[in-house]
Amino acid sequence: MEVLKTRLAVGKTGQYSGVIDCGKKLLKQEGVRTFYKGYIPNLPGIISCAGIHLAVFERSKNYWLENSAGDSVDPGIVVLLGCSTLAHTCGQIASFPLNLIRTRIQAQAYSTGRKRNNSFYHSAHSGYI
Repeated sequence: MEVLKTRLAVGKTGQYSGVIDCGKKLLKQEGVRTFYKGYIPNLPGIISCAGIHLAVFERSKNYWLENSAGDSVDPGIVVLLGCSTLAHTCGQIASFPLNLIRTRIQAQAYSTGRKRNNSFYHSAHSGYI
């Protein structure tokens, strides 16, 4: 779905009539492998985002319970929402570079006559150096 979303976003107006048309055209023109472009940099992004989210959420919740809750063991919905917001923000900041690389790899298939290198290394190198 990420590849379809990216192609629909960067495609010319009227190039695809919808998600199913986009999928059919990509399958016919580029084959099955096109749906897995950006898969490798996506895995570390998911793992790092989830790990950071869990660690920051638990750490901030426990900090609040130890320092501000008194005898209460229930942090309440507002504190949980704040901890979750902080955790999600930290996870997204940490994993954004990998998401950017994934999107570049998925969008690189359109090239005007010239062959492009769709590797993880090439995308990371050209995007950050």
